[in-house]
Amino acid sequence: MNRVLSRLGFTAAAIVAGGGIVAHAQTATTGAVSGIVTDKGGAPLSGATVRLSSSQTSRTYITGTDGSFRMGLLNPGAWTVEVTKGGFQKITQNISVLVNQTQPVTFKMAGEAATVVEVLGTTTTVDTTTTQTGLTTSMDTLSAIPKGRDMSSIAFLAPGVVAGGFAGRNDPSIGGGSGAENAYIVDGLSTTNSSRGFQGTQLVTDFIDQVEIQTGGFKPEFSALGGVFNAVTKSGTNEIKGSTWLTWDAIGIQAVAKKSQYAKPVTQNVNSRYDVGAEIGGPILKDKLFFFAGVDANITESPSGDPNNTGQRDGDRKINALQALAKINWYITQDHQLTFAANINDTKDDYPVRRPVNGDGNTGYTDKNTVQNFVINYDWTISPALFFSAKLGSTEFKDDYAPADSTHIAVTDNMYFQPGGPGGATRPDLAGQAFRSGGGGYNPTLDKVATTQFRADLSWFLGTHNMKFGVSQVESKYTEVASTSGGERVTIRATAAGAFNGVDRQFLSTNATVKAIFTAFYAQDTWDVGNGLKLMYGARYEIQDQRDLHDKSFMKFSNFNDQLQPRLGFTYDVNQDGKTKVSGSYARYFESIPQRMAIRVYANEVYLRYRYSTARSTYNPATGAYAITNPTPSSITDFATPFSFDPIAENIKLPQRNEYTLGLDHTFASGWTAGVHAKYRELKNPMEDMVFTDNAGNPYDEGPTLSYSGGVPTGGAGAAVIGNPGAFQQWRPNPASMTLYLLGLGAANPNGYGINNYGINMLQYYNPATGLFTVQNTGFTKAGNKYASVDFTLDKKTDRDVFSFSYTWSRLEGNYEGVVSSSNGQADGNITASFDYYPYVGYGLLPNDRTHVVKLFASHRFDFFGGDLNVGANWTYQSGTPVSLFDDGSTSEGNAPGSGSSLDIGGYGNAVPAHGQLGQYGRTPALNNVDLHLDWTYKIGKKYKLIPSVDMFNAFNTRYATGVFEQATDQSGTAAVNYGQANNWQIGRRYRFGLKFQF
Repeated sequence: MNRVLSRLGFTAAAIVAGGGIVAHAQTATTGAVSGIVTDKGGAPLSGATVRLSSSQTSRTYITGTDGSFRMGLLNPGAWTVEVTKGGFQKITQNISVLVNQTQPVTFKMAGEAATVVEVLGTTTTVDTTTTQTGLTTSMDTLSAIPKGRDMSSIAFLAPGVVAGGFAGRNDPSIGGGSGAENAYIVDGLSTTNSSRGFQGTQLVTDFIDQVEIQTGGFKPEFSALGGVFNAVTKSGTNEIKGSTWLTWDAIGIQAVAKKSQYAKPVTQNVNSRYDVGAEIGGPILKDKLFFFAGVDANITESPSGDPNNTGQRDGDRKINALQALAKINWYITQDHQLTFAANINDTKDDYPVRRPVNGDGNTGYTDKNTVQNFVINYDWTISPALFFSAKLGSTEFKDDYAPADSTHIAVTDNMYFQPGGPGGATRPDLAGQAFRSGGGGYNPTLDKVATTQFRADLSWFLGTHNMKFGVSQVESKYTEVASTSGGERVTIRATAAGAFNGVDRQFLSTNATVKAIFTAFYAQDTWDVGNGLKLMYGARYEIQDQRDLHDKSFMKFSNFNDQLQPRLGFTYDVNQDGKTKVSGSYARYFESIPQRMAIRVYANEVYLRYRYSTARSTYNPATGAYAITNPTPSSITDFATPFSFDPIAENIKLPQRNEYTLGLDHTFASGWTAGVHAKYRELKNPMEDMVFTDNAGNPYDEGPTLSYSGGVPTGGAGAAVIGNPGAFQQWRPNPASMTLYLLGLGAANPNGYGINNYGINMLQYYNPATGLFTVQNTGFTKAGNKYASVDFTLDKKTDRDVFSFSYTWSRLEGNYEGVVSSSNGQADGNITASFDYYPYVGYGLLPNDRTHVVKLFASHRFDFFGGDLNVGANWTYQSGTPVSLFDDGSTSEGNAPGSGSSLDIGGYGNAVPAHGQLGQYGRTPALNNVDLHLDWTYKIGKKYKLIPSVDMFNAFNTRYATGVFEQATDQSGTAAVNYGQANNWQIGRRYRFGLKFQF
């Protein structure tokens, strides 16, 4: 159901949501109003004057012969409609214009001699001009609903939206998409961080006017595999208004963070938070030029927690964050508006000492994050039938990371080697758990994404048709400078029995800039067929161009037939009164490829491993000291070179999601709106990197084998091919010179007769005429996932009450979670480990599957001692997530985890799903969470208000596990004792106290 929480108060004559009206002259920053003026018998009235007025400006329209009117490109917020015509009584109506929505109304005018009956009350209508589903609301409506301080918390109020499951992030999963498959828009500017696809901009809720969460049925101007988050910030008006606030999350009464001997989640730390801010808006020139400005500063402090399993303790952590927002609205004339908005965030996360669960390593850091967003919007009402809107903007997301410990990081892969205390005692109870010592590991010292953006829309009304055309372009440059602290990572290898097995030294680094260009063209026609039926048909054509560090295109999707995104839909106003709507839609959406693939694979990443045998290295478990006794390594493996500039499969397809929706919405005379919506989404053609092997695990395309000093060979990793798993067999080496090595004919490795290191005759797979390799059996099944859901909703809003209920049944299954993988914490889109080797692919319930989700948020306003007492609650119940088992392949062969298996052909040690199944080992516990809110608005005179408040989050202190360890072995193949143990929990009861002063 398209859940629009709004209020329509009416005072003169009966007004109902209008049938037979088409108006889509709205954008991501504006809304629209359309309607019909009739006499009390229902006959259209031409020549009636319709005047819309807001606290900024006014618009006037004269109805035509059909009595209709439309006004588009209206700033969201409160408007007053005044209808006049000689011989009839004037009608005045207050309406709320919502972003990207059309508010349809019908006015029935009584003659001057008629008795005027004032009608009091409120009503909510369904929007019969769209098939879009989700939640659209003003922040005023949610003022008494307990929620987080950042805009991302609003998304979780929409039906079916659940947590994306990616550790350390709050990005939602919408419609089966992963947490990195949503689109984020603020004031018409795309604020998605294109490096990984996550939310890029944080915005305190006090700065926001309205929010739109789109969960399905997108119009052609939008596209995302998940959902669309669209926020519009506040604007100034003809009256000076503002507020200042202080909130405090008190540490002394927070619930103690949960942890275990295996997990100590950083996000669970008990902390205090201080938040102070102010906003003000008003006229620079009345009726012409308006300003809005806001600033918010907050400090989060986390004191040292409990010691880890080896007696080490974290230090104190402190996060300083500053947000600033500025906005100018300029009405050049009533038909021309120019809007400028700027948003700047500056955050410093200082965590000087952070310990791993096991070990004495210091993974502390100082992280400076800066966000700068600028956008200019131009809206032009060319004529009552023609509307134009243009947007130009830029974003910059910059992250400077400095590890507190710049020494190299050492890892012991078996706890028998752990120096666990005085005398070097070991901890057999923690066998198989890695012990970390040294610096912070591999981290980017600079991570920067800068975009420039343009968008233009034209709406044209022609008879019963509303046509909309648009073009948009986003150009993104992504820079990463990264390396391992101290220059290397050292791993002390051990056998399953705990014997010393040698030392590995790994060297990783990146220093490059890559580019991506996204260009889209879209068109849609909404045809009012008549008798309450509207048909929507249109399409979006999008070109995606991914470029490497040399600004050379390595992957471009531009074929019109392949890149076309059809959008088809209908709405049927059953009684032509705006009260009952049947709707349905079909749409296709494409993935916006994150740039991590470009920076990891097409930017000359360095990733070398030097392996030293026991004959060339020593280790003292009592002290944790190691020594390289022979400087010549036993072997050198170049993980990056075979995977750098990976060949791309012939006829590769861009990942797409097909969506079907069918819904019914009805508004009762009492003002309640009920709805039921069914949705089916199917993801096709996921894109991943893969190593093709025979059934024994021998790669078809062995990477370059070179000779280093001392005659130590490199290679053995197998080169990957990027494509759609299960959908192709052909690829071309990149660069073409790699063909010699694939055939085993390279000068450094003259095996002869086309036999490579693994004894595979590559000549039978190579066509010299085309330069293509062809493998008939890649071992990979076709990739994808399927999401099905049914939403039941019930809503009502009055002057004093807000009530919203939803129940969602859903199922998410397949063999591909999405662009990012929450199960193993990989955020490198399209090059995760999911399809590296065919045994790593499983099918079943995916990590974001939650069968049942119930949401209820409500608030009520009481009169209390000369002020308003507002009470609010937010309750969520949701099924747990499926649990899988990953190991070295032994379980799939009927053995105990860690007993050894030939299925672990890539040597990852814990990436094979048991029996090729996902989600077959139960679920995490169902979650039950209740948040409460209380505030009292005390009026001081006619203009000022003082509002103390208190929020209690997780009021019943439920502490269910939200995740478990799913790896039954470690990466060395040793059985893991922590399998099935919780590694994350609900955050416990917390309190937030606030004080706001409004004027």
